[in-house]
Amino acid sequence: MELLHRGVDQSRPDNSALHLEVTRLFERYREPVFRYAYGVLQDAAEAEDTTQEAFLRYYREVKKGREIAPRAWLFRVAHNLAIDRLRARSQCTTLAEERWSNLGETRSDERLDVHADVLRREQRRKLRAVTEGLSDRERHCITLRLEGLRYREIAGVLGVGISSVENYVSRAVRKIMKEFDA
Repeated sequence: MELLHRGVDQSRPDNSALHLEVTRLFERYREPVFRYAYGVLQDAAEAEDTTQEAFLRYYREVKKGREIAPRAWLFRVAHNLAIDRLRARSQCTTLAEERWSNLGETRSDERLDVHADVLRREQRRKLRAVTEGLSDRERHCITLRLEGLRYREIAGVLGVGISSVENYVSRAVRKIMKEFDA
């Protein structure tokens, strides 16, 4: 379990070691936390704000001397912030086609041939349709699992038991596999 404040000199007024460590964590976890928040909020600006707020809260807690396992803590805070934003706007919107197309794409200078591009779009469309059919818990669990979180960490993020996470992931995978096998 990775804990942030190992080696941080709390006696230094500028906490440069803390800043350096938080910067390192930001570089490592920003994209996965953003992708998760974006998947929940379906709005890039709100997801970016949520991501930044999660890291800011993390910094504040560690600066107070609290030892935190960063990955699970950041996802948990981002999850809670995203849910709060959803409640505040009290409506969920669906992803616009161009937003879905941009979600999860890697940046590459290589151009794919037209056939591969059409196939990729069709697979994304099909995956989007399948994921829209998942329950919120199934969708959150599978998204966090794809971000590399362990079942225990997912349980902590969502505030459910590990066996519940196992069930949600299993059901989500079965639904996705059933659709893609069809």
